[in-house]
Amino acid sequence: MKKAILIFLMSAIALGANSQSVHVIGVEKLDVTGYYPQFVPGSDDIIVTGQNFKGLKAYNLTTKDEIVISEESGAGYEAVVQSDEVRFDTKDHGSYSYVWSSGSRSKISEESLVSARRIGTGVFAEATRDLRAIEVNGLQGTKVIKPLGEADYLNVSVSPDQTKLAFRVSGLGSFVTDMDGNVLRELGDVEFPKWVDNHTVLYTNTKDDGYQYVSSTVMIASLDNIEGASRLTDLNKQIALFPAVNSLGTKVLFHTPNGEIYLLNVDREQ
Repeated sequence: MKKAILIFLMSAIALGANSQSVHVIGVEKLDVTGYYPQFVPGSDDIIVTGQNFKGLKAYNLTTKDEIVISEESGAGYEAVVQSDEVRFDTKDHGSYSYVWSSGSRSKISEESLVSARRIGTGVFAEATRDLRAIEVNGLQGTKVIKPLGEADYLNVSVSPDQTKLAFRVSGLGSFVTDMDGNVLRELGDVEFPKWVDNHTVLYTNTKDDGYQYVSSTVMIASLDNIEGASRLTDLNKQIALFPAVNSLGTKVLFHTPNGEIYLLNVDREQ
């Protein structure tokens, strides 16, 4: 197994209004390939999928062990991670949801006709199938919102306290709204917004040539100081796509167009 590549960065990044500073203390290229990485809370595991969301596998950040969870089509499409469990749907065997336990490192149940993304997640929001609206599911039922009117909605993310949404609108940029779709902040022409905490967002500044990405850097900003957003990755190195952050905001994952997975180690001072 190849040794992980460690590149230490000594930059301090101020986040302004929330009186935080963030130190990116290292970048590690992981010895696993895939796309759309996610952290599994309560464990040292991450999950990644293959091209076109085919298959799903877990990689342990401590032991460096890799386990295949599923080889089926669609298994990696918006798989849900909660506690130490991973819930996912597949296309190969109809509308089934599977639960994989990081603790036992095995598939522990199979639930038919229920989407994995709607099980035990509290408030859940996603773009509708045609991307023309956002569907919000919670204890009060389901509602469909169009915060920017008729548009294509992408990369929907719910804040940890489940009171706000972050998402991208094709051609218009990314936004933060309340759960009814009232715009609270404009993030600008950025992609893949994710919540770090209830007041801080992670996203990428991305450029393409009309056919493929030519650059993409991970950024972090306080909602109180969007203009003061700071860069977490090197503009001239990796093309960083679809970042994910752990619950403490101390580690960030992203993949490159070639399926390389990188881990940022972050020191956040309050």
